[in-house]
Amino acid sequence: MSAQQGAFYMVDNSNGDSELKLLASYAHQEGNGAKSRFRMGEGLVGQAALEKRRFLLSEVPRDYAKVRSGLGEFRPLNVVVLPILFEGEVKAVIELSSIERFSPAHQAFLDQLTESIGIVLNTIEASTRTENLLKQSQSLATELQ
Repeated sequence: MSAQQGAFYMVDNSNGDSELKLLASYAHQEGNGAKSRFRMGEGLVGQAALEKRRFLLSEVPRDYAKVRSGLGEFRPLNVVVLPILFEGEVKAVIELSSIERFSPAHQAFLDQLTESIGIVLNTIEASTRTENLLKQSQSLATELQ
């Protein structure tokens, strides 16, 4: 993909409202407008989740977040924001930036990848719920004894 920067935001429903919380990142720094939480519809990350569609920025503003290395810094040429869906429900959002243009082949690959990630996230969620129910059941069984 030739992406130099990335962020993975997971949907967090723990406080009653759906928010997107930064779970993992690569070469991402907070500050200069970068955030670790977004409400649905807030910014491109929240908008991608709300509209359940991909955003591709090909004309990135000069003051947009820069990618920094030990030798200097540069601004990305392209930014893509992708919602991760499972059966129409948003599970997460991925944001990637690159100094190269994302080709149609890259975009098709990302679309396929987001489907697979959605399936994996749903499987993890279901496994976690099952594990929690098993623990509750074992606890109740112990109390009954």
